Amino acid sequence: MLHLAFPTLVGASALVLLWALTGVARSRLLERPRTRAERILDGAGILLTLLPTLFFLVARTYSGTVDQISATGSTAASPLPGLTLWAVNGPRVLVPLLLPIVLAAAVALPPQRHLRRHIARVAAVLLALFVFLTLPSIGWFYFPATLAIALAALRRPPRGSPA
Repeated sequence: MLHLAFPTLVGASALVLLWALTGVARSRLLERPRTRAERILDGAGILLTLLPTLFFLVARTYSGTVDQISATGSTAASPLPGLTLWAVNGPRVLVPLLLPIVLAAAVALPPQRHLRRHIARVAAVLLALFVFLTLPSIGWFYFPATLAIALAALRRPPRGSPA
C-alpha cells in the first residue's frame, strides 16, 4: 500500500508547488504586505521542516549489530558503527526528506492571501498524510510543522481586509 501512496503524495506535492508558482507569476506588483502573524507562521513552517531534515541528513541514527560467521561455523555479533540516513539509503532519501520542505515553501510563496490560504489547506492535508505514512520512522519529527501549516491555513484574515 505504501508503494502506491507515497508516489501519489510526491505527485500531489509537486502540483501544489506548481500551483503556488503560478500564483507568484500572476501576482500583482502592488499586493498587500503580509501581517506579522502570517510571516511568523510561514517561517515556523519552513523552519520546522528544515530542522528534522538536516538532523536526519547528518545525525548517526542507524546502529545495531551484524552477525558474522566464523570459519568454524559459529556466529558472533559485532557492533555496527552509527550510520546516517544518507549512508544507509543513498540519494533516494532526499525525496521523502525534501517533501515537507517543498510543502512549507509552497505555502509561503504566493503573495495573494486567498491563494496562500487555499495552498496552505492543501499542504496541511498532504503534510498530515506524510506524517501518518512515515509515523513508524520520521513522521513524528514533522508533526510540529504540520500544526504550523494548519494554523496558517485556518487563520482568519484581519478585520477590514479583503479575503
